[in-house]
Amino acid sequence: MKLEIEISEFQSTVGTFISQGENLKNTYRDLSYDVLSENFTEWKSVVISYLDNTLNEPNNMFTKGFKQAKPISYMIQNLTKVDSNEELKKSMYNEVLEKISILKYFNKLIKISDAVTIPESTKVKERVNYTTKQKLDLILEKLYDLNGNRHYPIELILELNGIILQYQGEGMELAKALKNMGLIDVIYSRNQSDGKINLMVKCM
Repeated sequence: MKLEIEISEFQSTVGTFISQGENLKNTYRDLSYDVLSENFTEWKSVVISYLDNTLNEPNNMFTKGFKQAKPISYMIQNLTKVDSNEELKKSMYNEVLEKISILKYFNKLIKISDAVTIPESTKVKERVNYTTKQKLDLILEKLYDLNGNRHYPIELILELNGIILQYQGEGMELAKALKNMGLIDVIYSRNQSDGKINLMVKCM
């Protein structure tokens, strides 16, 4: 996956999509269901098309993430009959919130994804031979750059920066090593470790 345009242009356009989503969110009470649904469908279509075309890979991870960004209640609602337009509008409102959130996440993540934004650079090519210490330093550097309260998937950060993991579980081992040093906070799931920079490290 490669970004076909300058990262500044990508982030600016995604920022525009976020603003449009915010406008949908703020005006949903004033619009009829039909108008809101039309605006919402058009917004989603434009965003999906943009993510597909600028990242030279149709249905890439960013596009998939945007499509799948829906509230948990969405699944429950689809198991029952929903008659009220107001309920349908509220459902759209909640989905807009989720899609705005994922766009903000993408805009932060793309900025630190060297293998996507500058795949032909020397530093990305050199990472094929990174030692364990270099991988740890890279994770720490990228989490520091993300600099937020959200946890980010360690394995994905490595992949988006040109690191090919040597075996299943390597990402978790790297995350655990940084956690044991007191440098990051980690949440473990079955096949993934999500980390964020330790507050004390940010203050150093």
